[in-house]
Amino acid sequence: MGDDGFFNLPSDIILNIFSRLPAPTILNCKLVRKKWLSLISTPEFVNLHLSRSSQGLVVFQQESMRAQEDCRILEFEDDLDHNDLHYVPVIKFELSELLGIGRGATVQVGSINGLVCLRTFCHEYDALYVCYPITREYIAMPVLDWLVEFPSQVLYGFGLSRISGQYKVVRIFHECVLDPTTGALSSIPKSECHVYTLGTGSWRGIGGVPFAYNCRSVGQFFNGNLHWVIEDLEGSELISCFDVEKETFQPFSSPFPGERHSRTLHSLGVVA
Repeated sequence: MGDDGFFNLPSDIILNIFSRLPAPTILNCKLVRKKWLSLISTPEFVNLHLSRSSQGLVVFQQESMRAQEDCRILEFEDDLDHNDLHYVPVIKFELSELLGIGRGATVQVGSINGLVCLRTFCHEYDALYVCYPITREYIAMPVLDWLVEFPSQVLYGFGLSRISGQYKVVRIFHECVLDPTTGALSSIPKSECHVYTLGTGSWRGIGGVPFAYNCRSVGQFFNGNLHWVIEDLEGSELISCFDVEKETFQPFSSPFPGERHSRTLHSLGVVA
């Protein structure tokens, strides 16, 4: 079959072929024909490519004060199942170049099924993006308000609805008041939660937020729920569970609450 014959193949056959290609090759295919670009940009291609991708893909973000921040997708391999792990670079991209933004701190909010949610903030703005690094495409979410200033707190989570299959970004905001003498948190006069469902183009308020959330905590997604480390009014440590489908909060006990004033670094993660 000549080159012209390949170009004239039915779209479903081309889609099937492209879904088996490595990420760098897919990026090159986007530049060949507009038809290929359109096919690679469809949700059908994204889902098909993910279903055939390695299960050992990891998103690694490198930060540097003197260099541009970049992300890398790495594929971890275990030779002959002998626990001899090593990684193979799949793709690398600069965040500022991908998102079309200037310098500013960029952190990962979460990653699900190849989609990566990123938060970029500096002194002028606080922006959220969801990107698919394989095709270098992204969407920017509308900004709710200006940058939240200390001591108020804002934190995010990125999850997937179990039933509807919708991807959602959750934003939790606390207006915090500190004790002028001790500097400790004295009250939270305003607390609210907003949800952005991909494809809708707008945020929805779902009411107040129970308990106090740590601003350094990123929502950990597992089994249809987002999880954060929180505290009740007495300062006891709990874990908040947010059902992404029902959009409701439910706390449960932390396995190791520890002492309230102990110098301990707490971190929440998922082992799968």
